[in-house]
Amino acid sequence: YHNSVLTGYGWVRELIDGHPDCIKTELGVRQEAFSNLLDLLQANRYSDSKHVLIEEQLAIFLYTCVK
Repeated sequence: YHNSVLTGYGWVRELIDGHPDCIKTELGVRQEAFSNLLDLLQANRYSDSKHVLIEEQLAIFLYTCVK
């Protein structure tokens, strides 16, 4: 359950930079896996949208899959 006061990219950064258990609980992957998925997406020309960074897009997708 997402209980951070942060939203959007701030929440994603908190997960990436925070305790390893937090990103695993919220997104279902470890930080290293998140970074690897992000690199794979960027290598395949996925990028930030007009209003949402690629990191946040990936986090939203993973969060939806876990919940």
